Amino acid sequence: MGLGLALLGALSMLAALGWAPGIDLASRAGRIVGAAAGAGMIAGGAGLWRLRGRVRTRRLVGMTAYVVFLLLMAEGVLQLASRLHPRWGFILSELPAAVADPVLGHRPSPLHPEHDSNGFRNRTVPESVDFVALGDSQTYGDNADRESAWPQQLSALTGRAIYNMAFGGYSAP
Repeated sequence: MGLGLALLGALSMLAALGWAPGIDLASRAGRIVGAAAGAGMIAGGAGLWRLRGRVRTRRLVGMTAYVVFLLLMAEGVLQLASRLHPRWGFILSELPAAVADPVLGHRPSPLHPEHDSNGFRNRTVPESVDFVALGDSQTYGDNADRESAWPQQLSALTGRAIYNMAFGGYSAP
């Protein structure tokens, strides 16, 4: 039984890391929780196969309670993180980062907390702009806050209105 628990934990960790074919955990939060559960099962299963009778049962119940406690703690930390930082909340959610577009193929989602109502990475949709920034993930500012992307930095330096219409995967034909 303990060896089976350890194997189940190993499979859970592989699925959480995306290495198990046919098993898909929908969100990053699910992957983190799956990895934590897998680690707990491996740790618990490794020593259980040597125990017998009531000692094994008590140890199994205790370890199960411990794994459930760890999962609840991980969920609590992820919930707190999503409330403290909107971008983390979006990453941990199952909302798509892009939506289908008949002309472009895909475009940024207007539901993203750092996007305007058109789905581009600006605070609001301005009445008029001086320049439009077109490009890929470099112009969009992947791995940076919205205000750290170069179009927003250039706007702050020059005082000119620049509308960032970039998104990862966009390029010139």
